[in-house]
Amino acid sequence: MKHLTILLICFLMVFSISNAQQKTKTVIAGTVKDSLGQPVNNAIIFLDDSKTRKTTNKKGEFKIKVKKLPETVSAFSEDKGFETVSYDSIVSIKFNTNSLKKGEYVTFLAKYSNKKKNSSKNQQVFTNIYDYLRAMAPMLRISGPPENQIRVRGYDSSFNSSNEPLFIVNGNPTRVIEDIIPASIKSVSVLKDSSAAAYGARGANGVIIITTK
Repeated sequence: MKHLTILLICFLMVFSISNAQQKTKTVIAGTVKDSLGQPVNNAIIFLDDSKTRKTTNKKGEFKIKVKKLPETVSAFSEDKGFETVSYDSIVSIKFNTNSLKKGEYVTFLAKYSNKKKNSSKNQQVFTNIYDYLRAMAPMLRISGPPENQIRVRGYDSSFNSSNEPLFIVNGNPTRVIEDIIPASIKSVSVLKDSSAAAYGARGANGVIIITTK
């Protein structure tokens, strides 16, 4: 009976140690910043190309508990792009001017956009603002690359500079829209004729209003 009790105690000890080891997790902590060194909020974190449920906070910080340490850690932001670093005890990811141009960015943008919209069969992924407008704004006429000149239909007799519409992005007039990421677009409105009268002479060739998320 004594030997049986000892064996039972040993078994329980081994089981407890094994169970504790299985529950032990390592915490991976890091920061994500933009090209200016400012923290990037709400960036999605990937471990070895697998999307996690974790995103960065307002300070650009994140913490993830893992059972197995990854080889790489990546960050994805619709506005900043995609960057990958090798895992180290201190993870520091910094976006740069090329982050939006990487093939990995387009790939993950496609996956992320499809998941956000419940994997809609009609979901399209656009690599630039001009492709987005060609597909989503039929009231516009856009010349081919690399010029990508935009005109409002009805004012599109030619692509002369005098026919250029007025662009309003998030309430501000601008002449530059190529840096807008398609996935960040919330809505696009095209105004012409009396609808554009409120913008005066600036809206004589139509107004394109773009709102981002």
